[in-house]
Amino acid sequence: MSKKQKASERSAESVTTTRNMWDVYDFVQPLGSGTFGVVREVKPKQGKQRFAVKTIPVAADIEMVLMLKLEHEHVARLEHAILEAQEMHLIMELCSGGDLQAWIDDRWDDEFNGTKFYDSPGSGQVATLSRQMLSAVAYMHHLSVAHRDIKPSNWLIAARGFFPVFKLSDFGLAVEFQPGERMTKTCGSFMYMAPEVFNKSYTELCDVWSSGMVIYELVCGKPFFTNIPEGEMEAAVCKAGTCEVKLEEREWNHQRPWLKTWLQQMLVKESGRPAASMALNHPEIQRAKWTGKCQCNVS
Repeated sequence: MSKKQKASERSAESVTTTRNMWDVYDFVQPLGSGTFGVVREVKPKQGKQRFAVKTIPVAADIEMVLMLKLEHEHVARLEHAILEAQEMHLIMELCSGGDLQAWIDDRWDDEFNGTKFYDSPGSGQVATLSRQMLSAVAYMHHLSVAHRDIKPSNWLIAARGFFPVFKLSDFGLAVEFQPGERMTKTCGSFMYMAPEVFNKSYTELCDVWSSGMVIYELVCGKPFFTNIPEGEMEAAVCKAGTCEVKLEEREWNHQRPWLKTWLQQMLVKESGRPAASMALNHPEIQRAKWTGKCQCNVS
């Protein structure tokens, strides 16, 4: 395992200071909101580098504790934290390229007859982006951390380009687990939640299903469970988890057969679903262009 794959030795005490946030940073612009807090872009009063700061209630500081464990090139890095009254400000690296959801939305365009057309990435590009995502998920699971809210908007883009660099963010629903432990809390975003999460009995493999749903959307430009009312989502997801998921959209006609088969293997019942490390080790994924420094194989 490379040095980047080892658990971080940083402690909450070593990165946390108690002071007024705005004595140190100037506000630049809002960036959005996460599961438990708001996110802003800030710059230090002394210095030029800009950061993203997520403000959460002190009671939700488990997010900080988990992020301190994670040192991976495709996980958003927590630089330090500021404790102020009943709030915790998490100062993180700034990803200036937006997020995967916006990247997908930007690939929609009008055809000559006015209908919408999605510029689906090629199989090689999908493999490269999938390798980034699964390397982060496999790394987290190796450290016994489950994210539980993997979706396109939580994959930030550090740098735009043909092969954007992804960083997993928003650990507000993340949790440490014991191998073989069944988790019971229903949480996440309905369109990306695994069937067993609805049934309140699941393992870290819920992140593999969610990753599969993100990769599907990357290929097709829209969620697998689209145009389904929220009240009917649970039944639709649970039904999909009992049979082979059909991938029949036209975008799949332009992808290599292995990609479709590989993705279908991730979208099955939990008992037959591969671990993230197994999905990552598919030969075509390993052959994909790699934008990182480590090989990210997790034993």
